[in-house]
Amino acid sequence: MKFLAQGARKNKHRNLMARFKLPTKDGDFVTALKNFNTAMETHGATLGYDAADEAATLGAWETFDADNTAAAAAKDAAKGAVAAKVATKLSSGDVVRAYAQQIKNNPAATPEIMSAFGITVDPSVSGPVTTPTLLTASARIDGTCRLTWNRNGNVAGTTYVIETSPNGTTWSFFATVTATRFNDTNATVGSPRWYRVRASRAGQNSAWSNSAVIYGGSSSVSLEIAA
Repeated sequence: MKFLAQGARKNKHRNLMARFKLPTKDGDFVTALKNFNTAMETHGATLGYDAADEAATLGAWETFDADNTAAAAAKDAAKGAVAAKVATKLSSGDVVRAYAQQIKNNPAATPEIMSAFGITVDPSVSGPVTTPTLLTASARIDGTCRLTWNRNGNVAGTTYVIETSPNGTTWSFFATVTATRFNDTNATVGSPRWYRVRASRAGQNSAWSNSAVIYGGSSSVSLEIAA
């Protein structure tokens, strides 16, 4: 940058109160640099500046403008990355929570196995795991079946494992709940279906309850109207 020799040129406006301040906001800063370069192109020669001075102010503007644009793009990308991370965190958590629930309800899952999965067995849940009693199955005209049973002293937080059978002999897992009732929406009017329930808590399982059946006898079955 060239500076005029002292005394080489007298400033006719030296008594004016002049000041120069660049804005701090990035967008305004870019605009100020651009305007300064434009002024240099227009008035530089009058003030004794040459092409090198004009190139210096042009470089100052273009360099910061490029870096500012890159930073804004990186910021937008970072926002997108954070949003993607949050979404992935939620979906990943849902996956392992679903497995954790299955493991908690799995009869083979001992407290030691659950601990390996990070599942904490609450020591405050005490008392024996007892066999549910008085299981009943009530068919409904809409094709569903309402199951109810007595918890028989099992504390809150006990899981109840429900199995079904088409013949009362071959059983398969159907559902788990913590309430003492369940609505089977897969029942079919007229098709025999047996049910049984057992309690499960902290890796301990009760014996199976009595079995209950819908459409399993020769006598007619009275159907309930769904509430």
